[in-house]
Amino acid sequence: MELKLAGGEAGRSGRGSGRESDGIPRRRGGERHKTHDGRRGAARRRWEEEEEEEERSEVRVVGGRRSYKGSKQPRTEAGLRDVQLGVNRGPAPLGLLRVAMPWLASSQLDCLSSSPSQRQCERTVFSFYCAVREQLPVWVLEDMRRMEVLFWEDGRPRAFLPSDALLYALVHDHQDYARYLLNRYSVSALRAPRCNFCCCRGSGSPHLSVAVRYDRLSILGMMVDSLKDCDSQGELQGYLDGRGGCSHVADAGKTAVQLAVELSRSDCLLMLLVHGAQPDCLDAALQRLVSADAAERRNAQRCLDFLLLFLPKPPVPHRLHDEPQRWQSLLGNEVFSWLCGLAPATLLLQALRCLARTGPDQIAALPDFLQLHS
Repeated sequence: MELKLAGGEAGRSGRGSGRESDGIPRRRGGERHKTHDGRRGAARRRWEEEEEEEERSEVRVVGGRRSYKGSKQPRTEAGLRDVQLGVNRGPAPLGLLRVAMPWLASSQLDCLSSSPSQRQCERTVFSFYCAVREQLPVWVLEDMRRMEVLFWEDGRPRAFLPSDALLYALVHDHQDYARYLLNRYSVSALRAPRCNFCCCRGSGSPHLSVAVRYDRLSILGMMVDSLKDCDSQGELQGYLDGRGGCSHVADAGKTAVQLAVELSRSDCLLMLLVHGAQPDCLDAALQRLVSADAAERRNAQRCLDFLLLFLPKPPVPHRLHDEPQRWQSLLGNEVFSWLCGLAPATLLLQALRCLARTGPDQIAALPDFLQLHS
């Protein structure tokens, strides 16, 4: 026991020279100290290997955090330098991109990840996608968007715009974050992002179509309310009736109203029509009514009813003359005769159409017995 104690004391007192003050070399204490250093070195190597593995993982962000929930402070300058220098941290899986950008056409995702810098930007975007999916607080998401997330455009990284972030809030129904973006940036949060493939900027706003597809009625209401800040009526109609001209985006060539009719989103359709969207898809509504199953028949019927209320002068659909008996049974005698020009509209239909022109926001508040049931 005395030898061990002496050795231990020697290890503490003679660390610099390797000998005690009396010249006796320390052995047991020195071996113990050497063994301790070896274990500490092995632990540090394991920690460094884990760090390197995390850097190659999909949720590694450019700012230097271990994950999007990490507690380390972001080193944004170093992360941006890594992107600009093209640091390769491993390929970004194609499935990651399909999840992070669901509004893109799937055939266009093969064009992504062409450079290490671009793949690094895609990882930051996916990290932000995961953070929105987890419904993190607004201040955390804005901190990430402003300081860490980068988007690849024109061969170089750029900041992640509020319009980009609003798409993610729509996909995951993060209403608090969508409300913050619309209150803070107003109409600018609805501007169509530039296409990463053909460098064009589509007409209108894809956000309205995304809200309809995912049935985000609350966020859709926030967006159409923010359109009151448009500078002109033409700009307002451009957002409401835009068709998203770029073919690389899902639902390209369709207005939000057309998409609502195709998907039987009657509540979304009414909100768009109330705020001034053009009801120009009566044929699509009739076709949807025929093809809808029993579970969707009611919503498809409501979509047709709302279009009949807001159409200024209903055109005569040619399909009504092809199978008159079938359409008469679906629409009813009064509506069928009115659409075919055989009889005037009923008093209830005329009153509801007048109300739709003068006070469209009151349509949804009507009791059920005053609703149009074609």
